[in-house]
Amino acid sequence: MLQDMIKNQKVFGKQTAMKRIMSWLRLAFALAATALYGVTIAPLQTIVTIASADAETRDYFAHVGLRAHLGCLMIRFPTSALRIPWHSPIIRALFRIVAIVERKFFVARGTRIVDSTDERVKGIWTQSDEENRARALSSHVLMYIHGGGFVTGHPGFYTGMASTMVAKFNERMKLSGETLAIFCPEYPLCPENSFDEILASLVDSYKMLVALGYTKISIAGDSAGGNAALNLVSILSMDYGYLLQPYSAVIFSPWVDPFVTYLPPEPCPFDIMTVQDSRFCAAVFSKTASLNTYFRVSPIQWEKTFSSCVPKSGGLLCIYSEAEVLYAGIYVFLQELQNTPCSDKVFAKCFPHACHCFHVGYLLFGGHGKRLSLEALDDTVEFLST
Repeated sequence: MLQDMIKNQKVFGKQTAMKRIMSWLRLAFALAATALYGVTIAPLQTIVTIASADAETRDYFAHVGLRAHLGCLMIRFPTSALRIPWHSPIIRALFRIVAIVERKFFVARGTRIVDSTDERVKGIWTQSDEENRARALSSHVLMYIHGGGFVTGHPGFYTGMASTMVAKFNERMKLSGETLAIFCPEYPLCPENSFDEILASLVDSYKMLVALGYTKISIAGDSAGGNAALNLVSILSMDYGYLLQPYSAVIFSPWVDPFVTYLPPEPCPFDIMTVQDSRFCAAVFSKTASLNTYFRVSPIQWEKTFSSCVPKSGGLLCIYSEAEVLYAGIYVFLQELQNTPCSDKVFAKCFPHACHCFHVGYLLFGGHGKRLSLEALDDTVEFLST
């Protein structure tokens, strides 16, 4: 009996080791294939596209630039060409690799990145170099929820964006002494965890910020994080009225219509995601929602819940692009908000030609696209500082 148990343990250990080796080999293949595509096929595709470009396409390249366009092609490659599912360990590992690179090379001067010390709430802080405890308590804190269709993503992927925003805000508010700190929570992902657990985790993250003594808390997020930000503001308003309520909220390319029930008016060939991508991730995470939270899957279908997602103090800012596959759904959602009593607290800015969540991607790629990203971050800082 004992010998059989020892034998089974050895077999299990060998199988586990083989699985790890295969996972590393798949990740290495995905990285190598994407890199090879980026230096060979992607440039050739771009040359062909430019050579046969119509006026609209030429205008796109004038706004975005070659570097941002090539970056978008490389982002799409693992899921579109290699057919790697969005919730696979490989895609999640790629996000973590980019997070490591960002933390090493893309942290804005005058800022620092700190891991959360709270064992119950994992996440990453982005703060000013000079920030101390007394100053932190009087500052503005932004809880930024990462995207990824609720099935992938990592808070470290936003290090460059968060540190740039902190640096811009602190420079703008230098005379007043107000500073910005950004906390990006690391929430559980589907399908291993449920949508309910994600929402509960985000509520816990917000409670942690309140417990730390912050008196001015805003909530932000992009893509699925935008969906989560709207849900969090709504949940806090409806179920946690005794807590300090969010001062304001910012949503970038929000995933308000996950199943893309409103198709874009025109094809979006240069976006980093497709209609199929959105629907796939929506199908994965929506299956984990309970009867109590299923209505929160698609904010565009909220009806009576619309006004609860707009903070009453500073309002809501939405930044998106007319060239992303989610454009139509976002536009309809904003129109619905205009029909609510809180319409005077809703602000929006739509960029032409940019891709989904361009405020993050273009910042890394550089070139013309980086200017669009910086403009979006400037708009966000202006909104948060008023």
